[in-house]
Amino acid sequence: MLVGFTASGKKKVGVTLAERIDAEIISLDSMKVYRQMDIGTAKPSSADRRRVPFHLLDVVDPCESFSVGKYLEAARDRVREIHERRRRVLFLGGTALYMNRLLHGLFSTPPLDPRYKAELLDDASRRGTLYLHGRLRGADPASALTIHQNDLKRIVRALEVIHATGKPLSWLKANRTMRMIPNPAVVAGLRWPRETLEERIRRRTRKMLEAGLVEEVRRILADPGFGSESGKAIGYAEIIDHLYGRLSLSEAEEAINRNSLSFATKQETWYRRVEEMRWVAMASAVDLDRAVDELAEYFLTSESELTG
Repeated sequence: MLVGFTASGKKKVGVTLAERIDAEIISLDSMKVYRQMDIGTAKPSSADRRRVPFHLLDVVDPCESFSVGKYLEAARDRVREIHERRRRVLFLGGTALYMNRLLHGLFSTPPLDPRYKAELLDDASRRGTLYLHGRLRGADPASALTIHQNDLKRIVRALEVIHATGKPLSWLKANRTMRMIPNPAVVAGLRWPRETLEERIRRRTRKMLEAGLVEEVRRILADPGFGSESGKAIGYAEIIDHLYGRLSLSEAEEAINRNSLSFATKQETWYRRVEEMRWVAMASAVDLDRAVDELAEYFLTSESELTG
């Protein structure tokens, strides 16, 4: 698995790395699953796709929803198919939620009861969030320790799960299923100095606009339209605001840069929790070739150690 911050050069490194280790790539990106969203998600070019097979791109229309559960089901099928071809799998992307579920699995719950959720929200409005957190502490002390007492959304979700399953959320997380990455996992990431990453983000945003991002968004708005998930994607949300007159184009460009850098900060927080992570330090574009060499050796050596 190769991950990294937005604009870190994952795709360029990943394609060459996949060629080197005889792998097919499964996208690890929650926005690349949407058709027509090509420029703003920096999908691989047709030339890249001729070099290496890519999977889980262009799965649904932007107006449709796509959950992490659907991703895991589709990824499981692709992993099996690739292994049947006796080739390696390289997960490539930056969506931390997908990465986390691949590493640690996913638990399933029966449909949640909207009436019970309404009761919880009513209790919160009348008696306060601390009251609900106290109920969670009594029913699931482990989850209460990890959920802030003012985080109403997560408190309600944890209580809903207990109501629907009869089991604490912490127990369900500890007994997740649908795990597809071996333990220990082979995970690596590309890391740039903050100042360099900020400049790379700015250059990428400018290239996307020059490549026709505004026109791409306009076409999608016309047909089939954006859904609640795809319309929030960085690069698309800002251009939507521009097309509706809420931002000038220069303001939209700056917002994309600002939001991309903020997202990179969040990614760093998420990735820091991954104990398996092997970081490859980057300093300039020439480091991309060095990174491929280092990663190929790391992946192949780790594979040999795991398989004996």
